[in-house]
Amino acid sequence: MSQDFEALKATDPKSFGGWTIKGRLGEGGYSTIFLGEKSGQLAALKMIRKELLNDSKVFDRFVTEINNLERIDHPGVARIIESDLSTDVPYIAVEYIEGETLEKRVHNRGPLDEKEWLDCLSKVAAALDYCHKIAITHKDVSPGNILLGDEGPKLIDFGISYHEGDLRVTQPDEVVGTPSYMSPEHWDSSPRSEMDIFSLGSTFIFAGSGHPAFVGKSKQEIRGAIWNESPNFDGLNELQIKILTPLLYKDFKERPTLSELSQWTTQLKKDRSLPVLEKYLISSKEKLLKEPNYLLPTAESSKVRRMYYFFALTILVLIGYVVSSASNESALSEEDLMQEITTSETLDQSNTTPSPSADVQVASRARTSGDAANCYKAVEGKTNDIVRLCTISASKGDIESIWYLGDELQKNKQNSEAAQWFLRGANKGDYNSMLGLVNVYDKLGNTNGRLKWLEECAKGYEGINETSPRSAIGRCKTL
Repeated sequence: MSQDFEALKATDPKSFGGWTIKGRLGEGGYSTIFLGEKSGQLAALKMIRKELLNDSKVFDRFVTEINNLERIDHPGVARIIESDLSTDVPYIAVEYIEGETLEKRVHNRGPLDEKEWLDCLSKVAAALDYCHKIAITHKDVSPGNILLGDEGPKLIDFGISYHEGDLRVTQPDEVVGTPSYMSPEHWDSSPRSEMDIFSLGSTFIFAGSGHPAFVGKSKQEIRGAIWNESPNFDGLNELQIKILTPLLYKDFKERPTLSELSQWTTQLKKDRSLPVLEKYLISSKEKLLKEPNYLLPTAESSKVRRMYYFFALTILVLIGYVVSSASNESALSEEDLMQEITTSETLDQSNTTPSPSADVQVASRARTSGDAANCYKAVEGKTNDIVRLCTISASKGDIESIWYLGDELQKNKQNSEAAQWFLRGANKGDYNSMLGLVNVYDKLGNTNGRLKWLEECAKGYEGINETSPRSAIGRCKTL
C-alpha cells in the first residue's frame, strides 16, 4: 500500500471499535475520515467530529448516510463494511480504495486522455444510474468524490445523499454540495435525480480539461454562473463536448437519462458516430443558457405576491401574527379577483383588506392541477392534510405553499419547523415569509434573527409609498 494519508494529530484516537487507526485520510463538513485496520482489512473510518456530537441534524445526516450505503450494492460505489451508532463517537467503516481522487489525478498529472475519460464517465454514470434506480440521489457528484482505484472509478461520500420517501435531513433553506459542480436545482428545489446528471457533466468537463465548468469568487457568483452562463468547454474535443452538452442543460427536463448516457458511452467506444445523440443537440446553445421555469417568477405571480405581502403585513400588525389563510375568505368572486390581479400594477391601499388566502387562491386557480393546487385545496377546505400536501409543493419551491406550510406548523406550535420553511421563503425574497419568520423568531427568542429579517423586509419595500402611514415599509419598521 502506498502511503496516501496524513499522520495522526495528538488528539486523534489510536484505536476505535476494534480498528487500529493508522492515519488521516481527510476531513469533511461534519466528520473526520481515518484509515483503519482490523484483522488485516483496511477501511476508511468516518467519524463525527467531537464538537458536533450533540448536533441532532449531524447525527440524522450520519444515519441517512449509513442507511443509503446499506441499500447500495454496486461495484462502482465504495461498499460499507460496518457502522456503530452506540459508541461515544459514531462511525462508519467503508472499504478503503487505494488510489487518488479524480480531482488529485487531474491536478497531479493533467486531464484524462479520451479513452480513459470515456471509460471513467461510462462507469461513474452506470454507478449513478444504479443509485437512481433504487431511488437514491447522491447530491454531491464532484471530482473529489470519485476515487480511481485498480478496479476502476468508485463513487464515495454519500453524506448528503437522499433516498426518495425518507424524511429530508437537509432542510429546504439549506444549500449543500460542492459549489462549482452543483446544478441549478440545487439552489431552488427538492432533491431530484437530475441534479446528479448536471453535476456529472460539470465533473467531466474538469476531468477532460483541468478546469471547472463554472467559476466565481464566491458561492453566489458561482450560482449566478450556473444559472446564467454557458459552461466552459475549453480544452475538450468535439466528441467530449457533444456528450457533455445535454447533461448541462439548465432545465432538468431537457437532460438525457443516465441509462441513455451509458448506452452512448458504450457505443462510442466502438464507433464515434452516434446519430441518436444528435437529437439532444438541437437548440443546444439556447438550452445551455435558458433559465428553467422553476427559477423564474411569472408576471402574474409577481403581482399576486406584491398584493399578498401588503395584506399579510397589515394583518400581522393588527393581530400579532399572520392569520390562517383559510379563516378569512374574501367575499370577492373568482372573476373579480382575477380581474384585480391582471389589471392592478400597485398594492391595494384601501381600508378593506382581503385575506392572504383569497389572493393565493387566485394563484392556485391559475394552476388548476398539480401539487401546489392540492396544497391550496387543502387549505381552502381546512382539511387535516395541509402539512402533508403543502410539504410536497413547498419542497419544489412554490412560494405560496411555503408560507401556507409555515403558517400551519406555527399554528400547531411547531415553531422550529415553521422557522425552517419561512426561512426558505425569506431567502427567496418572499416578504410575507420574512414576517412569518419574524413572528416565529420572536416566539423562539431569536432576537438577532428577528431584527435581521425586519431590516431585510424594510429594505425590500423602500420606495413603495413611503409617505403613507399604511406603507409596507412603515409596517416593517414599527414591528
